[in-house]
Amino acid sequence: KIARYLAWQGVQCRHFNVGEYRRQRCGARLSHHFFDPGNAEAEGQRLEAAMACLEDTVTWLTGSVDGDSGQMRVAVYDATNSTMARRQMIRERCASLGIALLFIESVCTDQAVILENVRQVKQD
Repeated sequence: KIARYLAWQGVQCRHFNVGEYRRQRCGARLSHHFFDPGNAEAEGQRLEAAMACLEDTVTWLTGSVDGDSGQMRVAVYDATNSTMARRQMIRERCASLGIALLFIESVCTDQAVILENVRQVKQD
């Protein structure tokens, strides 16, 4: 929604979703064991997807865009990033390229809102 709003305002904005990278690399129907924090092999696969998405994100942010005249660009790196280590990795990668970074955390405990969000995401 942030990306759509910014694009509507004329800002060059692109959405990068780690889940899409993970599904492309590992498949769409994974068991809950794949997401178990104790599953080292799956953790490596999840990290690989996150890094591929992050590299595409920074490449887009730092690369030239057709007709680009120095216009600001915003990328939404859409991922859980639930560990301090994962957030630090993102911070360091962006800082190494001079990319300004903002983390936005969304917390919701309303089950109806959560179910509607899942429904909308799965329909897009």
